[in-house]
Amino acid sequence: MSMGSRLYDMVETLLILKTTLDSRKKRMKEIFNVKSDRELLAIARGKGFI
Repeated sequence: MSMGSRLYDMVETLLILKTTLDSRKKRMKEIFNVKSDRELLAIARGKGFI
């Protein structure tokens, strides 16, 4: 996501189902209390995850 990859490309690269990726992303948004992908990426960068 941080490199501008599309969800479909990430599914093929990571070899997981789209629903799995969606649910993990949704869970991370809940944990960090954000609504958008951009907010999630900003927090991940700020915490040094990416």
